[in-house]
Amino acid sequence: MSEKKYAIQDIQNIAASELLERVRKLKEDGYRLAQACAMNREYGQDLLYSFDKDHILLNLKVKVNEGEEVESITGEY
Repeated sequence: MSEKKYAIQDIQNIAASELLERVRKLKEDGYRLAQACAMNREYGQDLLYSFDKDHILLNLKVKVNEGEEVESITGEY
């Protein structure tokens, strides 16, 4: 099995309020959702959403403070 490497891997820090709009645009542009994960931090959590298209990996990172809520992207993907 040949291993394919990503040509570009980009991490973009965005506000929670930007998430759904950015996700909608990525889906329209043909990106697929590759993974979503959460990491506990001292202030709350970091959410990392990874999208793939033609070996370009785009990551959206959202810093979520304790008590803050983030809308789910489930309706988009």
